[in-house]
Amino acid sequence: WWKQLRILTQRSFINMSRDLGYYWIRIGVYVVLSICVGSVFFNIGRNHTNVMTTAACGGFMAGFMTFMSIGGFQSFIEEMKVFSRERLNGHYGVAVYTLSNFLSSLPFIILMCLATSSITTYMVKFQPSASHFFYNCLDLISAIATVESCMMMIASLVPNFLMGVMIGAGYIGI
Repeated sequence: WWKQLRILTQRSFINMSRDLGYYWIRIGVYVVLSICVGSVFFNIGRNHTNVMTTAACGGFMAGFMTFMSIGGFQSFIEEMKVFSRERLNGHYGVAVYTLSNFLSSLPFIILMCLATSSITTYMVKFQPSASHFFYNCLDLISAIATVESCMMMIASLVPNFLMGVMIGAGYIGI
């Protein structure tokens, strides 16, 4: 089981790092969005009158980042085709595949969240302490990992890309 996990994690990580649409384009979009949002909310301050504005900025970033996790759905569909064939041939089970996919996607999710949080924290002047910064990162990491797990589950249930994106968007919207 451990050998299967190691090999599947390594293979999945290589596929994710080679496929531009899986994480790299999303990381670029998140960085550009962070710069845009940071410039809109630039240095608004931390006094009592700007609390709602700062909260709106944080909520928008978290909501947009989790909703944009739908962007990797096409790659999930492609992986599910390979997984179905290999699982039916008895090479490995669902648990080891799911865990390997999570482990291989975690570095990219962490990179996305660190980049986004560092840009917006610096530009918007969120709470400057390291504990607040890492709490924000941990919050985004857990939200994106949860949404991507749900999208992987949806990819296993739907027959095509368009239906999966529609169901995924509806699920995230609810």
